[in-house]
Amino acid sequence: MVAWNEGFGREVLGSPWISHHGHTSTTDVTWFSDEGHPILKGVPRDFRSPSWLYRYDLQPDCEPILWGTPVDSESEPTPSPFAWVREGGDQRVVYTNMGHPRDFELDVVRRFLINAARWCLDAPYPGGR
Repeated sequence: MVAWNEGFGREVLGSPWISHHGHTSTTDVTWFSDEGHPILKGVPRDFRSPSWLYRYDLQPDCEPILWGTPVDSESEPTPSPFAWVREGGDQRVVYTNMGHPRDFELDVVRRFLINAARWCLDAPYPGGR
């Protein structure tokens, strides 16, 4: 498990899993920067996710695009990236903290995932980039 987390987590996704804020917490999410990223087209600047926020050790070549703040954390709250992108050579990687079963009930999550797939494939977005 450690090799998978340190290897794939750090080397491919851009961070290993460290810990989270507890199964009863949720996350307030906002854009990381005012400019946004193409993946955020149609994604509101602020929303709440049912997912609990994880703590990360983000690699320097990762670009956060969403920021999370834990709500009702079961431990010391640590705001941290909620989604990021990573590009290298001909590879594009998107990581998101969204994955709680109730996340998939939200239009914002489905929009984000569709946009992320398009970005990874360098495919056009409806209405332009």
